[in-house]
Amino acid sequence: MSTQEPNYPVEYRGNEIYDETKVKNLNPDDKPNLSLVEGSHEIDTVLDHCGINYDRDSIVLEDTYNCLWVDVQNGDYVEVWGIHKCVPYNHLTAVKLV
Repeated sequence: MSTQEPNYPVEYRGNEIYDETKVKNLNPDDKPNLSLVEGSHEIDTVLDHCGINYDRDSIVLEDTYNCLWVDVQNGDYVEVWGIHKCVPYNHLTAVKLV
């Protein structure tokens, strides 16, 4: 976990939050295996596979993730970062779910 106090609780909607960072820190030069996932079907598939609780039908923004940064190695998700907004602007917070 980061050394500074997190903005997110360590558990959110029953999901453990392992870390948080700004989207700009998910730099492809530092993390070349991260891929952006934006389609709702693909996002739901990743979240379901990883056992992440979410509610796609909720009107509350924080109830779901609208884009993900994922790292897949040997057919498994080794790192998943969730962002609540549809566009991963650099100033937004990403939370590490896996």
